[in-house]
Amino acid sequence: MEEDNRVFAKELAKIESKLVHTLSLGSLSLNSSDESVLRWALSLARVSKVQGEKLIEIGHASDAYRTRLYELFKTLPSLGPELQQLTPKIYQLVLEEQKELLALFGTRLKAKALEQAIAKRPFALALAGGGGTAFIYAGAFQELEEAGIIPDAIAGSSMGALLGLYRAKQKHFDVEDFKRVASPLIWSRITQSSEQGSRFGLPASFRLNLHDIFAPEFQNNGRTLYLNELAIPFRVAVGGIADDDLDAIPSTDWLQKPDIHLAELRKREQSVIAGLLQLTQKPIKPIYLGEDKLTREFDVLDAVGFSSAVPGIFHYDVLRHDSHMVPILRELMHQHGVTRLIDGGLVDNLPAVCVKRCLIDPFVLSLDAFSPNWKRHWLFLPLMHIAAENSKQGYAASDLTIAYQHVLSPINVVPSPKQLVRAIDNGIKETKPHVAFIKSMLKPLRNPFA
Repeated sequence: MEEDNRVFAKELAKIESKLVHTLSLGSLSLNSSDESVLRWALSLARVSKVQGEKLIEIGHASDAYRTRLYELFKTLPSLGPELQQLTPKIYQLVLEEQKELLALFGTRLKAKALEQAIAKRPFALALAGGGGTAFIYAGAFQELEEAGIIPDAIAGSSMGALLGLYRAKQKHFDVEDFKRVASPLIWSRITQSSEQGSRFGLPASFRLNLHDIFAPEFQNNGRTLYLNELAIPFRVAVGGIADDDLDAIPSTDWLQKPDIHLAELRKREQSVIAGLLQLTQKPIKPIYLGEDKLTREFDVLDAVGFSSAVPGIFHYDVLRHDSHMVPILRELMHQHGVTRLIDGGLVDNLPAVCVKRCLIDPFVLSLDAFSPNWKRHWLFLPLMHIAAENSKQGYAASDLTIAYQHVLSPINVVPSPKQLVRAIDNGIKETKPHVAFIKSMLKPLRNPFA
């Protein structure tokens, strides 16, 4: 993780979030002038880069400012009405800092560019994996859409990548269209017995038929969209592993007949999970598709297919004759020193750090439907704890993480229409209490110095 080691940057970010949350709940009343000054001061403390004609790194140039600002806030026992006493001092402090920054960077830093960096934050959305639990995100998308909150970038892992791909397809989310796509899905259509070989993925019980099912939804001039052609910038987390580490993959010899599907998988859950736990002890390399020049032209369905390829359960591969994707995959393997791509949730289940890199000083909202909870599906608790462990950096990089509670079972990767509606409704209900805070954090600030 790229640590922000600027003086008091994290502490002031927490103060800003607490102040905005308190204001959004109506439990603190400030006049508009004082609120503008306080918000502007804390937002200036957040700025690390300014986009002008060229990108300007502010870096540690504001360390002294943040130190003085933090010391002022620490003189108060709490974020209460006493804040008004600080406003004159903070006003003067901000005024001096802005002048010093403009003088320090000279003609490279324009006052208008600095003002824009302070006034408005981009919005980044990170989506955790977790099998069928991830369908609750559709309800979150709908609630954010109704609030007018549009992501500027999205990153996802495993099933979070599949849901994220649908969200990134267009600027605005249509929940009815999502139901149209997801409701007719059945297990036998989206998966088949994996009898084919493998080239870039790992053999497993079931082969994901993403191209067969979803290709019509992601078309561009007769081919599948590339990652860089989506309406919203999108990143996909996958894991990379070398052949030397394949001895941990759980055996799939027990699957002999094509009519053994979900029921048989449920019987074998414990052995498959044991194999996955063993696999996580091996060196798995995180790879973020769409983040570099090579993978920006990655086929979108191939990207989420590899990210969702849970070893021992789901196999995904590019076995077709594809003159575009095969060279990209071979070069990717070579660059990263891996031979197989596997489920992104095993290495970074909450790719908030990745999506944060897409934008300049964004507000990062992370959605996690796979946080440990024994009430859900207790057999998956070991995997939930592994995901929680590799999600710690994602939590730390997020301004807000919503850990959903009323989710479908992880095994429920192909929900019935009734289950899908329930997941969407729960996503709306559990997201709604956070919307006022998110809107306040993203609302363009009024410049009290204009």
